Amino acid sequence: MPDSDDFQIPPEREQLHEILMKIVTYQHSLSDGRAVELDELRREGALSPADVEFLTTHSVTYKPHRLSDYHAGDMLHMPTDDGGCVFIGPGGSPLTKRRASLSDFQSIVESFLRLPRPEDELLLHIEFTEHDGMGVAPEMICYTLQSASWRQRLQSLRPAGRVAELGSRPLAMP
Repeated sequence: MPDSDDFQIPPEREQLHEILMKIVTYQHSLSDGRAVELDELRREGALSPADVEFLTTHSVTYKPHRLSDYHAGDMLHMPTDDGGCVFIGPGGSPLTKRRASLSDFQSIVESFLRLPRPEDELLLHIEFTEHDGMGVAPEMICYTLQSASWRQRLQSLRPAGRVAELGSRPLAMP
């Protein structure tokens, strides 16, 4: 394993992180932790002209999120020279955890998808093991199944995924 002291974060990514911290610090100064548009961050001096220039010259996309959003990891998106990209954002509030048996899985997903859609994010995380799980939202279902035993169980998980078609367009399943 490489020595962690040998790892160097590229300066562009460090600067992107610094900009994120300025945005989040500004949001914490607000009473409601609301999502903040880029114009407001400029106008209120939360971001300097150099920060705004960095965002422009590095083709950074800014997607406002509230502090309470669970999935704000895409607040800032920056393409990299190697054709990849960097996503960065605040972590959000801790998720509420509950336990249930696998036999209750389909009814839990069905109940979740029948909830009225709030203005907030609506996402269900299902953790099977440390490295296996899925995320369910009204628009999609994402599987992360690293172990062979959970990949073999995928066929038993798909029926629960099909309930996502409740009144919406069919869902493409892996």
